[in-house]
Amino acid sequence: MHTAICTFEDRAQAEQAVERLQQAGFARHDIHLEHRHADGSPIEERSNYGMGTFEFFEHLFGHGEHAIHTGRYRDAVDQGLFVVMVEHQDEEESSRAQAVLHGMEARDLNRLHRAGERPLRDIVAERADHDLQRSFGTARADMGASHTSDVSGEPADVAPERELERPIASNGGWGEQDRLQVVDEDRPIASPSLRSDNEDKPR
Repeated sequence: MHTAICTFEDRAQAEQAVERLQQAGFARHDIHLEHRHADGSPIEERSNYGMGTFEFFEHLFGHGEHAIHTGRYRDAVDQGLFVVMVEHQDEEESSRAQAVLHGMEARDLNRLHRAGERPLRDIVAERADHDLQRSFGTARADMGASHTSDVSGEPADVAPERELERPIASNGGWGEQDRLQVVDEDRPIASPSLRSDNEDKPR
């Protein structure tokens, strides 16, 4: 892979460079903008973030001849600069991308042949997976805590199990309110006796 990489001091200018590269025909997933968090903190200072800035550039440049660029562009991000990179399999296309960035007055502009290294799009996708897993895990933990705590943050009281009521049977017939007798649990419940209407009719 052939990678063109540079820095910008201004975010708007960096985003404009990304847009200009897309207009020049480069795929969006082959372009990446690396910068600090919105609150100004470097990515790797968040211990559970997944892949920090240093690790990102380490994955990008590897441990070979281009490893020297890992610390260089990591430091640029720490200083508040915006790092724009774009890559292409074709050397001439990467040279054209370099020309686009040069026209945007980019600084620290380099074009590197990362032979045998992972594509930029794969590294960016791996970071996105780390972020998703971290967010999902945090959400599940929060949900679990909310199910066992009340609004005050204390563990919610669990309602005691109700004792099952013993069945009862009536000794009276329909319309009667005789005393109810507790039935033995091991014996079946008898149905109330019903008189036939025919018994009251004269014959």
